[in-house]
Amino acid sequence: MSRVRQQIVRHVERHRGWKPIALRALVGLGALLLVIQIFYPGNRLLPLASIDGKSFGWQTKSDAAKKLNDAYASYPVAIYMGPSDKPLAKPTLGNAKMSVDNTARVNDMNYPWYLRLIPTSLFWAHFGGGAAPAPKIEKGHDEYVEKKLMPECRKNPTNASLKPTDGKLELVKAVPGGQCEKADVEKTLKTLRPVLNKPTSVRLQLKVLPPDINDQDALAKKKQVEESVGEKVTLNAAGEAVEIPAKDFLTWLDFEAKDDKLVAVVNQDRAKEFIDKNVAPKVTVQPGVSRITTQDFTEISRVNGSPGQALNLPVTLQSLSDVANGAVDAAAVATLQVPPREEYTRTYSPTDAGLSALLANYAKDHNGTYGISLIELDGKKRRADYQGEKQFVTASTYKLFVAYSILKRIDEGKMSWDAEGVCFNKMISNSDNA
Repeated sequence: MSRVRQQIVRHVERHRGWKPIALRALVGLGALLLVIQIFYPGNRLLPLASIDGKSFGWQTKSDAAKKLNDAYASYPVAIYMGPSDKPLAKPTLGNAKMSVDNTARVNDMNYPWYLRLIPTSLFWAHFGGGAAPAPKIEKGHDEYVEKKLMPECRKNPTNASLKPTDGKLELVKAVPGGQCEKADVEKTLKTLRPVLNKPTSVRLQLKVLPPDINDQDALAKKKQVEESVGEKVTLNAAGEAVEIPAKDFLTWLDFEAKDDKLVAVVNQDRAKEFIDKNVAPKVTVQPGVSRITTQDFTEISRVNGSPGQALNLPVTLQSLSDVANGAVDAAAVATLQVPPREEYTRTYSPTDAGLSALLANYAKDHNGTYGISLIELDGKKRRADYQGEKQFVTASTYKLFVAYSILKRIDEGKMSWDAEGVCFNKMISNSDNA
């Protein structure tokens, strides 16, 4: 027992000296911290200072204000239009030509003298600052509003419609339009109060413009068309019924708004192949040939051929459209008369009238625009013309006259081929104007 007691006494004596040392060190550290607090620069933020979730410890107030302003310039704002749940735009404040000046706010973050006398206040005494100020409007903001936002304030509504897909009709949903005033948009944007560590959004008030044809109207039209078409559409062609399967017929349909109602229209391009192959041959009658004899462009005999018959595609398609719209139960093919083909046997007398007729017939049988005036310089001195008074731009034709003039002068010795040859070649071969 005495041995244990002796060990305890020696242990206490050995560790008795550390307490005064620790106490002196603690007092010295507190005094040093107090000196640092008292003389801490007033133009710097405290070591653990943060503003809107961003750390600015030890930084000068001017540096902190600049960095904070830059952060706000890059801060995105979600702008919603009317009732939409998707933002119309998500510009940064800088892109929207708006800015937040935090200079006064940062300068207001002081370290008062009475707190400097409290040990450790350097790490927790953050006073001043407050909320971010309202954004300022910068140059270019008006242009941003006009180009990026106002087009959505002048948006016409889109009617609901139907479109054929895989032999069925599908709804194309209506899109409401909108209308708002620029002054109201700018007024709303001025209510923004962004904070860096929080999402910020604003909703622009919009007068919704409803479409003339809504989704319910389009669905009702879909039901009507499907009931009218059924499993097939019957097209009567010269007493013979041609059946068009509904899955094919529906793919021909387009839908248009007319008098605030949705109307089905058969698309000619999509229906033509079927009509040409399965319907047109049943009503087509080839025309005969009218044989005509003329002399000097004057008809002297004619044997008329019989007229033919062809399918009248626009009227036939309208009949099919009437079936789709429920106006009739079955469609009928419409036809039109085709005049007989003409074949001419032309003769010409060796007279002015005969030559003029020859010119006129040539112009008729060849594509292009013609103006011809002819004078026989010797012999019978005949004259003929076809649109001889018509004027044309000569274009490069005048170069032929220039070429003739040059060659004539060279022959007369007034010009030299060596001197003019290069220019002449450029004019004729390359059609160079200079």
